[in-house]
Amino acid sequence: MSKQYGLSDILIPLFFLSLFCSLPATASANDLGDPAMLRNLLTETAMIQNSNTLIEVASNQDISSLTGRESISSANDSEHFTASDYHNPIFSANKFHKYMGIGAVVMGAVTALSAPDAENEGVPSANVKVNDGFHQASAITATTMAVLATASGFLFHYKDLSLANGLTDPDNMHMMLGLLGTLGYVSAVANAPDDGVGGDGHSSLGIAGGASMLIGIKLEW
Repeated sequence: MSKQYGLSDILIPLFFLSLFCSLPATASANDLGDPAMLRNLLTETAMIQNSNTLIEVASNQDISSLTGRESISSANDSEHFTASDYHNPIFSANKFHKYMGIGAVVMGAVTALSAPDAENEGVPSANVKVNDGFHQASAITATTMAVLATASGFLFHYKDLSLANGLTDPDNMHMMLGLLGTLGYVSAVANAPDDGVGGDGHSSLGIAGGASMLIGIKLEW
């Protein structure tokens, strides 16, 4: 491994070289044995070594301070990025799945509250069509949203499902309850009466489906 030479290794030999080159012109042979002259030589040599040491220390401090400033700057840039530059997207696949599920539960409740009196009482009515109007529209909307929630759940979160833990896994329970809720909505719409006479149990299917979906959503959010 080659030796690295510092500034003092170069300046000190040059000093002595220039000094001895100038001795014949500036001093006689008797002056070389003068103790005062030797003391001056030693003093000048020590001064050069001290000055070189100070230069090296100052250089190291400058490099350390520069490195410290760069590290602080990098840390500040990283902190600024994570705190300010990150933006939560307004719309995403996960939010679509979430809002479709919540919307299906809300519209299911609206559907149940908007059921015609003739259907609730099981009395025939020539003036009421159960499959017409707001009740029908809200039922179809709730069912559509439930189907979209279930489909998007399988599409975007199928990797979360595992048969290893069975129904003890919250993701598996979420999937099962959501699927049962969707089937309840579809069955309720399919069994809705056409003549305004009774509900033939279709309202119970819808309510059970809505409760199942609500519990499934609660497991995740």
